[in-house]
Amino acid sequence: MFWNNPASRQRGARSLAVRLSWWYGACSLCLVSIVTGFLYWALLRNFDQQNERYLQEKVAILRTLLRESGDRESTIEWEVEEELAAHPSIRVLSRVLSADGAVLYQATGMGAELSAQTIAKNSGGEVRSETGQLYRVSSSTAQNNSGSKRYRIQTAINLGYQKDLLERYRDQLWVALALGFLFSMLIGHSIAHRGIRPVKEMADAVQRIRPDTLDERIQVHNPPAELAALSDAFNQTLSRLQSAFNRLSEFSSDIAHELRTPVNNIRGELEVALARARSNAQYREAIGSALEESLRISRLIDSLLFLARAEHPETGVLREQLNLESELSKLIEFYGAAASEHGVRLEAAIQKDLSAKLDRQLFQRAIGNLMENALRYTPSG
Repeated sequence: MFWNNPASRQRGARSLAVRLSWWYGACSLCLVSIVTGFLYWALLRNFDQQNERYLQEKVAILRTLLRESGDRESTIEWEVEEELAAHPSIRVLSRVLSADGAVLYQATGMGAELSAQTIAKNSGGEVRSETGQLYRVSSSTAQNNSGSKRYRIQTAINLGYQKDLLERYRDQLWVALALGFLFSMLIGHSIAHRGIRPVKEMADAVQRIRPDTLDERIQVHNPPAELAALSDAFNQTLSRLQSAFNRLSEFSSDIAHELRTPVNNIRGELEVALARARSNAQYREAIGSALEESLRISRLIDSLLFLARAEHPETGVLREQLNLESELSKLIEFYGAAASEHGVRLEAAIQKDLSAKLDRQLFQRAIGNLMENALRYTPSG
């Protein structure tokens, strides 16, 4: 079916290098976003602290001048009109009101930008002026040395320059993040390809292995520790497969050779018997010879089945409680005739009523092999 086709799965699967590249790019983007976000927050906080310091400095200067206002009116007026020369891009407006709300001193253009009521209502916050400019405003009180006069000081700092700067910074930040993401994707793709190159080499080596090339092994140049362990394990598996395949080939060859002789004997006996009419004794002799060869073939087939079961001992093993004395007696009786022909005596010395939970056929095969070898290699007498 389609879903069981390895080629279909390979086409539908996403490349490991692409996945690693995406993860690398995403992680890099998150890291860069956190760093740049922190820098943006630090810049914004620095602007706020700077604005607060400018306003506090302006209020402190005006408060000092108002405390000694007897002969400092020109100085107060100059200070209200003065904008910080050290920071020409930052405009600070000031206004001094009397206790009843009358304007005593005011920076040029401040009245058109921000009214006294607007600053009083939004002290400590940000407001839009009549011309659309963004200001941070502050309102505080002051008095002269004798305490006979009270004043209200209103200050405002234009945030337009800072907002434009932050907006440009954000635009450049998005561009930097996009370029950083693309660059990290390219770098990640290159690193991923270099990292999985041993995997590709292993896959190519595995594809070259066929039943007639089981002697090949996976050889990867300078592999990582994890892939080295994997290639070693796979090579060991190939060695076991090669050994089993060689044993199977040798066994098949031996079996074919062993079966050829009895089959040829049976064929020859039957062809001779059918070549012309024979007596009953001759037919019986031919049938007996064929039967003997058939028994030989049967033993070979039993050997094949035994070896097949030995390769998979977990299948077909039927354990039962056996009386070993009885089983050995049956085997001695079965091989008794052959032992007599060889001039050998078979005896069993075993504890009476000894039993064990065994597979009867495998037990008989094991003891039978021992007896056949004994009869074959034990001298007569």
